[in-house]
Amino acid sequence: MSISSLQQTLTAIGSNQVSGESLLKPLGKTLGKILNVISLGIYGAYKQSAASDMKNDLLDLGKAIIKWDPDFPEIPVQLMLNGQKYEISDVPHGGVRLHECSGGESTEIDGVSLSSLRDMIFSELMNHPDFSDAMERRIFEDSTVHVDLKGMKQERANACGEACRNMILAYHGIDYDPATNSRAIFEGNTKDELLDQFLDNGLIARPLFAGGVKAYTCEQIQESLQKGPLLCELEGHYIVVHGVNALFGRIDVYCPLLGNRSTSLEEFNAHLDWDQESHQSPLMQFEKKNISTEESLSGFGQSKDADFSPGIIDRLGVLALTSIISIGNSWLKAPEDFSSMK
Repeated sequence: MSISSLQQTLTAIGSNQVSGESLLKPLGKTLGKILNVISLGIYGAYKQSAASDMKNDLLDLGKAIIKWDPDFPEIPVQLMLNGQKYEISDVPHGGVRLHECSGGESTEIDGVSLSSLRDMIFSELMNHPDFSDAMERRIFEDSTVHVDLKGMKQERANACGEACRNMILAYHGIDYDPATNSRAIFEGNTKDELLDQFLDNGLIARPLFAGGVKAYTCEQIQESLQKGPLLCELEGHYIVVHGVNALFGRIDVYCPLLGNRSTSLEEFNAHLDWDQESHQSPLMQFEKKNISTEESLSGFGQSKDADFSPGIIDRLGVLALTSIISIGNSWLKAPEDFSSMK
């Protein structure tokens, strides 16, 4: 769909050369005509195309429509279609400008704005079950990142840091010690001590800075997860981030006390420990110190002491702390509970 072909179609509608019966809804205002033509143009091309690349380009166009922000219509919206990049932006005197980036061709269309286009076009596209099903699959796949995490519970009341260390080491194929320690029962380890343990095992920690707003975005977390699970520091507790769904604003974590949990991005940011040293952050990602770091042949790292079992006092301490954490951290939902809230 080039700018010129879209303009020709709009001109034909204006000259009554296209009947209302050929569209999803009766022709009324100019805006309605434009919306129907664009949505049918996208769907028609999708339906008629046998090439998967073309179908993917059209799905990308549908995804871009979802991302249009009506609160910032003056910002150009970039769309990719059949390998070509287009920009659509509002113009000061009203209407929208379509600009083909490679050829430099621009066309202005009156009587419509970005803020009025987004939801209406997408609504029309979703009237077609085959397109809407493909869109849902594509959006979910593109907005979701999950790493294959080996979840582990802590074996002592103050060993959440060790348990998180082990999950991250195991992901990178490095064998690990039991998730316990010899400290006093209420004495935790410092962030520097924990990062030194990673370094001793061949992993370098990289802080993920959120900037002055003290809030991460799903896109930041999504990008960081490409290198593996993230160490996450709450107030007085460590957990591991292993997944994100940007579409629903959902963060998936593994808590060494509660197990696999999910939460909203808003709740996640609200409970992070932002009181960090200047060289640290509440989220840390990891990478191998060097390529010679010894790895487990099975893929996941394994426990160096498979027969280890915590004593009765430690088991009771973990049980008691789990009950306390469950009450004080109700924002960490079971994945099925979080999904039911949507």
